[in-house]
Amino acid sequence: MFFIKTWPEEKVTGKQKRIYNLIGRSLAFALTRGHKILINGLENRVKRGSNLIICTHGDEERDVAAITIAYSKKENKSKEGTGRETEADGRRQVFFAANTELYYPDEFRKLVEKNIVRRWGAEGMDYKILGLVSRRRLIEPFIKIVTSNIADMGCIPINIRGGNNSEGVRMIREYLLAQRVVALIQYYSKAQHKLKTPLFQIKPGGLVILDYLYEHHKLDVPITLMTVKKTDSELIANIGKPEFISSYYIPHDIKETVQNAKTSLEDKLEKLYHQH
Repeated sequence: MFFIKTWPEEKVTGKQKRIYNLIGRSLAFALTRGHKILINGLENRVKRGSNLIICTHGDEERDVAAITIAYSKKENKSKEGTGRETEADGRRQVFFAANTELYYPDEFRKLVEKNIVRRWGAEGMDYKILGLVSRRRLIEPFIKIVTSNIADMGCIPINIRGGNNSEGVRMIREYLLAQRVVALIQYYSKAQHKLKTPLFQIKPGGLVILDYLYEHHKLDVPITLMTVKKTDSELIANIGKPEFISSYYIPHDIKETVQNAKTSLEDKLEKLYHQH
């Protein structure tokens, strides 16, 4: 477990934490039902302070669930013996950058149905012709839970189709300055989804934000690389040791800094994936 103190700390309290504990964590365990969860590297979680998680994204909702579960697991018993959650035992709320389509029921419904067809092929097509009543029974409760609570959990809306993400960038900066844990999942393009091997390409946006915070606020945010892979019976998550943008930083040259970090971290991400 790593202690990294770089900025005045802000506790996560109130409505966001209540909804995250009740809805977010409950959904995570429900979505991984039927799989044994194996998490390697729990001791590498950043214990306090700001933290940016960069994770592979090959299995939609289960990747989000694996991160949530990994940061919900208790590493050490509280000295006070109260059983209450504290950052000292490694459990922290994770604030996810989330596809803007998850905020709107109609758009999210289309996304869910598209993924069902892609994942299950002919079975998915059968699902599509079951009719409105059957579809409501299958997915409407899930859609309602997610769209009704995603903003209140503090998730960060990101348009993955190439729209304006200035508000998302602002929120990520503010969250990291407030000592929160932010997760960026490296989504696949439509063409990349067809590949059978995992991809380890890191989007540059998060690294640009880290360069900005280091250069303008002297905040060297720990980067946690994480990979998730699924077998028929297991969900395996690997958590790497913290990395830092300062290791790649070239003063006043954001392009070179980001490229250096991207090349190195992608190589480490691929090696992490194959560790177990």
